[in-house]
Amino acid sequence: MSRGEGTENQDDTLTPFQSSCRELVEVLMLDKGKEFGFEYICGEGEGYLRGSFTHKGDNFEVYIYIDEAGYFKGRKWRIFEREDFDSQQELEMKFIGELKGELS
Repeated sequence: MSRGEGTENQDDTLTPFQSSCRELVEVLMLDKGKEFGFEYICGEGEGYLRGSFTHKGDNFEVYIYIDEAGYFKGRKWRIFEREDFDSQQELEMKFIGELKGELS
């Protein structure tokens, strides 16, 4: 699979963290009325998810890697890494909470 090319069995390729985080972001986007979808990217060292949307004139790009998630708001990068949290759930809630705050 090449960079940017989707996969029919994407869910089989994702880690449990990526699947869980993807679902949380998709629910948030649906709740906020945003058209949004992730693209699976087969990177050099790992596969990851990337999605983008616009809110109040700001461009956002959301990334979910095997053990971290982050987003760009314009050129500002915000990352949430597993090593900085006591649990995967804590990382997910902090990430989603901050992204939700950006959409308020």
